[in-house]
Amino acid sequence: MDKGQQQSVSQIIDNHYVTVFSIQNYANESVGVLLIARDISQYLQELATSRQDSKSTKNKIQQFIFSIVTILAIWLVIVLVLKKVIEQAKQIASGDLVHKLESNQNDEIGILVNALHSMQERL
Repeated sequence: MDKGQQQSVSQIIDNHYVTVFSIQNYANESVGVLLIARDISQYLQELATSRQDSKSTKNKIQQFIFSIVTILAIWLVIVLVLKKVIEQAKQIASGDLVHKLESNQNDEIGILVNALHSMQERL
């Protein structure tokens, strides 16, 4: 597997569409997993009872696909931001205090970026 490439496994378990992503660091070591489960029992039930209405079925499939794409997009954004933070931490560890990474976010990742920036300013 290429450096930074993510692995994922998806399957349906007990009316849930489950995707497990392997999260790896830059040394290609597994540092955790991200599990995303989406209850699809309603979709499966509605698909079974509305086979005659192809338009309704098509809309439900589109909604399901949109949900999965949205979940994957959110996950990808989180991973990309964390990779930037990791790269910045590596630069600081190597003694490079010139490049700065700042964030206007107020979530946990923004707090992490700001803490890293604060540490860099104090060094």
